[in-house]
Amino acid sequence: PRALPAATLASLAGQIGGAAATVVPEAHAALARARELAGEDGVVLATGSIYLISDLLRSPGSRGSAL
Repeated sequence: PRALPAATLASLAGQIGGAAATVVPEAHAALARARELAGEDGVVLATGSIYLISDLLRSPGSRGSAL
């Protein structure tokens, strides 16, 4: 409930001169898209709650602890 909608964050990033943002609703798909955009030598930074990061460390569809 405290998070801003993705479209709002994308708009704010554009207003402060950030790169054009792409909104991808599902976390694993978003990470895959970020990796694609970054390229082989690029870097992806994922931020968010520990729950989001834990989900991203797990394989899609798996359950249990990633750590």
